[in-house]
Amino acid sequence: MEFERLPEPLLLKEEVLELVTKHPELREEGSHSVADPISYWYGNKLPRYLWKRGWGERLQAEGVAEDQFMQTIGAHRIGFFRWVDDEMEWEKLLDIMILSAAQLLEGQPAEAQT
Repeated sequence: MEFERLPEPLLLKEEVLELVTKHPELREEGSHSVADPISYWYGNKLPRYLWKRGWGERLQAEGVAEDQFMQTIGAHRIGFFRWVDDEMEWEKLLDIMILSAAQLLEGQPAEAQT
């Protein structure tokens, strides 16, 4: 199953950057390994972006629940952190998330990738 290559959600990126600028305590300086889910995944906005822009419809048709998808994509919060900080291109992060969504359909666990 193919997943649509969605455009980069620049507004989401700006929101997160604004949040961590106002509240630098939400992340430990210099460490991607402690990317706080509250600062980078607050409200599951990135997974919801993917889900609502067509991925959810395709996944549900194959019996995948939204919470399963949220958990699977959640394995990539460090990659999300790197994308927000311009250390990873959106296309690379999207490739990783597409692979995880495809693995979810195949019944394989998602692997955290950075």
